[in-house]
Amino acid sequence: MSGCFLPDGHVSVTLCKTNSGPKAAINFNPFDTMNHLIISTCGTSIFSGGAPTDIRQLLIEHANVRRDSDIVEISSRQRIVEHTRQRQQELRQTTDMRVLCARSAEIAALSAYYGGQFTRKDQHILLATDTWLCEQSAQTIAAVLEAKGQAIVEIKRLTDLRTDDLAAYRQALSELVKWLYQIIPGYRQANYKIVFNLTGGFKGVQGFMQTLGALLADECVYVFERSEQLIRMPRLPLQLQPEPYIRNNLRVCE
Repeated sequence: MSGCFLPDGHVSVTLCKTNSGPKAAINFNPFDTMNHLIISTCGTSIFSGGAPTDIRQLLIEHANVRRDSDIVEISSRQRIVEHTRQRQQELRQTTDMRVLCARSAEIAALSAYYGGQFTRKDQHILLATDTWLCEQSAQTIAAVLEAKGQAIVEIKRLTDLRTDDLAAYRQALSELVKWLYQIIPGYRQANYKIVFNLTGGFKGVQGFMQTLGALLADECVYVFERSEQLIRMPRLPLQLQPEPYIRNNLRVCE
């Protein structure tokens, strides 16, 4: 196991394999007593990971449906619903963190962030796209976090955030920006540390949230696929000052 001290006082430690599975890594600052707001982007890997090829194909084909009833073909709907229910039951019943981390990229990153021990009682917001599958995934992750004793877990389904409608997608991202700028100042005033967990979710949302995280979050965290090492990206030391730009480019129409 190797490690290094980061400029902000955090410790970044690489996980090592043992016969009993990965050891818990120290990825947090032991002197950090602040409350945390952790905003996680959610995807559907919790259902697709390790699934048979035909089920994975069905999940891809129906990734943008807003309700399970929108799946027209009855046999396909039944197979998808049965598969998602089995996965949800499996993850809600297991206490084996290796199984949970293997199934859920979101949980894997949070486990790494907490050093393998969910001893903190933080507040979590799970960002789900405006799709049935993603909301089902977020609900499953929420159930796991609540079982681990996390204080408050909220699911935020982002209206119209789907990849099959570009205009709606852009509008949804605009609403996401507004929402973040509405809620984060209140948490900062209450002395919360803001963390964006961007391990799960769709690439278009992850990239957008990374840009926002550089401005709004204290840090962004990731666990790359097939890796157990937590990557931490601190907030950029910059501040937006739009007034000079607006003043220099404003034209008054007579």
